[in-house]
Order: sequence, then structure tokens, then C-alpha cells
Amino acid sequence: MKGNRLGVITNGDRTQQRQKLDRMGIADYFEIVVASGDVGYSKPHPRIFEGAAELAGRKLKELTYIGDDYDSDIEPCEALKIRGVWLNRGKEGKDKSFPRMISTLHELKGHLQTTV
Repeated sequence: MKGNRLGVITNGDRTQQRQKLDRMGIADYFEIVVASGDVGYSKPHPRIFEGAAELAGRKLKELTYIGDDYDSDIEPCEALKIRGVWLNRGKEGKDKSFPRMISTLHELKGHLQTTV
């Protein structure tokens, strides 16, 4: 994980997202926050993901994206060849399976260490 840049892609407001990260005490870990208003497109539109890749200075295929909404997060990742990790907390898609799926954020670190 060292040497990787962390970012957030949100359909919400940039300022509110930063405030959420601040409240959780993790804002310093995230260099990049891309809000739909920044690029004029919302997830699942490809342009919001492309904007994040541009800000990170990476190609889409070099990104790993963790999302909790299958339709808005994971499907566009698959279409754009982004490595997606689905955070499926059991609220949706119980009939869906995905090779890189976690059910809690506690699983994320171990998963990324073995897949990134």
C-alpha cells in the first residue's frame, strides 16, 4: 500500500465529504476528493472516474476502487477496467457475487495487501 495515493469519489458535496473524513479522523490519508460537481458528472458516469484518475496521475487500469453500491460503483469499474472491490454489507445484491467482495471495512486492509 505504500506509495499509493488515496482518494474519494462522491456524488455528494466536496465540503461535506471532507468534513466526514475530518470527523472520522482520516482526512489526512486522502489527497484527492472528486465530487460530482467538480467534473459535471455523477457516478456511474465514466467521466467522474476518469477525472479521479487524472488527478491521481494514473491510468484507469492502475486504480483500485472500493465502493458499496454495485450499480454506481462496481459496474462502472468493470466497464473501465478499474480494479473494483465491492463493500457489500448485505443491504443489496444478495444474489450477486463478485470476486473482490468484502462485507466490512475491517476486511479491507488484508484484502488490499493480497490484491494490490
